[in-house]
Amino acid sequence: MPDVLAKLKLEEANLQDYINKGAYDSEDVAGMEVWQVIEKVSRRDFSAMDNLIWHYARITILKELLGHGKYS
Repeated sequence: MPDVLAKLKLEEANLQDYINKGAYDSEDVAGMEVWQVIEKVSRRDFSAMDNLIWHYARITILKELLGHGKYS
């Protein structure tokens, strides 16, 4: 579990870096903290493509965490 926590902290830091650099300014999240962005995104009305990306990300992350590698 510590490995998963370390990965989570790294991803949060990476997202905060992107936010701070203005990568998502078009999404109206400039100056926000990661937790605020996650909260804002959670209230979004997702499209079919958004849902497809969510499934892709979730499956890929779970496979990685389990050490099963990625799809080829």
